Amino acid sequence: MTSFSRDNDSSASTPEAETKPEVTNPKNLAPVDPNESRAEREDIKAAILETKLRRWALIGFIVAAIVYFIWQGLA
Repeated sequence: MTSFSRDNDSSASTPEAETKPEVTNPKNLAPVDPNESRAEREDIKAAILETKLRRWALIGFIVAAIVYFIWQGLA
């Protein structure tokens, strides 16, 4: 049976792995004012707007496909 070791992993020693930022590193997060509510934060507002826009785009795409197939069925 062969055992694998993390020491033999060549990707861990590359300079790219050392310079890549960690996602969970608190230093990489935007500064947040503790007195500001979530509803007033600009990043939260932007995320909510993006989510609504994506949702409406998906609904529009689905409706357009349904209308197209109904139109083709009637023609």
